[in-house]
Amino acid sequence: MITARSLAAAGVCLLLSAVLLASAPHAAGGNEISGVYAIQQVNDTGKTVNVTLHVVLSSSTDATLQSKNISLRSVLSGTTQTLSASFTIPANGSAEFIATANVSAADYKLWQEGGKPVLVVNLQSLDGTEFTRTVELLPAVHAEAQ
Repeated sequence: MITARSLAAAGVCLLLSAVLLASAPHAAGGNEISGVYAIQQVNDTGKTVNVTLHVVLSSSTDATLQSKNISLRSVLSGTTQTLSASFTIPANGSAEFIATANVSAADYKLWQEGGKPVLVVNLQSLDGTEFTRTVELLPAVHAEAQ
């Protein structure tokens, strides 16, 4: 059964993909990764904020990439927390995931004021080559996704 919520979720996915494809850098021969995000849920507990992020990552490389480790880095403190996410980005394609993280109230406020969440992404190509990229996520939607 198709519900209004599933239609809204599909719309958010399409919007995230369209924004990502339009803004993705296309550098020749590089392992270029870019990303966009939307906040799906927020639970503010005072000093920390529990957020559910919908992230779409894109690669402009000709190789299929498998996630090995994904971390969210605090811009303010420099600390990282591992996110529970696993995905494969096809060659010159994109992949999406949803992850929950606890961030400081100050970091969350920074995001609301235009600051960008930062992911540290460890990926592996099919030939076994591993590499790490730091990805500043761009907001896909100015308002929080429902």
